[in-house]
Amino acid sequence: MPWDVTGMAAVASIGETPDAIFDSLCARRSGISKLRAFDAAKYRTCHAYEVDDRTAEGDRQFRATEWLRAAVEAALADAGLGAAAERYPVVVGTTQREQLTALIGPVSRSGTREGCRH
Repeated sequence: MPWDVTGMAAVASIGETPDAIFDSLCARRSGISKLRAFDAAKYRTCHAYEVDDRTAEGDRQFRATEWLRAAVEAALADAGLGAAAERYPVVVGTTQREQLTALIGPVSRSGTREGCRH
């Protein structure tokens, strides 16, 4: 079954919207910065493309899932489907070991709601 892509969204180290990312790329801005997620002393590199949204307390659980949910909600809104967002489940796996079904709308901390399992 073919699907048409009608909405766009993105989160990256160089911007939080497709327009911001495009502008950064056109301006030749790099998103590379010193690693802050962990002590990189035992690795060959100390730089990476990290999304700079950590608080003073450091990392938080389900951070990558928050990016996913924000991007899905923005893409649905861009497509004019924001009001019907709960109808569109998205299954994703991240490098943050957060494989689950991302549900738009009220969700428990475990990433599920009644009738939906991950």
